[in-house]
Amino acid sequence: MADTVKMMIDSMAYGGRGVARSGGKVCFVSGALPGEEALVKINRQTPKYSEGTALDILKSSPERTLPLCPHFGVCGGCQLQHISYEKELYHKDSQVRELFKRIA
Repeated sequence: MADTVKMMIDSMAYGGRGVARSGGKVCFVSGALPGEEALVKINRQTPKYSEGTALDILKSSPERTLPLCPHFGVCGGCQLQHISYEKELYHKDSQVRELFKRIA
């Protein structure tokens, strides 16, 4: 049975998953945004990181918006429709800059 943990999301990973830290390990959380507190179901654990799904958003981010597509979260085609467009651009820009830092 998977663990359920309350986590604070502090950043966003490539692909739109929230990033939280618990017990010295990084957890990638589907459905959560930076600045949110979420009840997270841990689906997978490795020695270096874990992956989970937000079951409930306990404290919502001001960046959160209602997705335009009625299939958001079901089909998997879009990852960031639940965040404002301005913040989506900000996070994508930050991710590209971080990738260049690591490569260069």
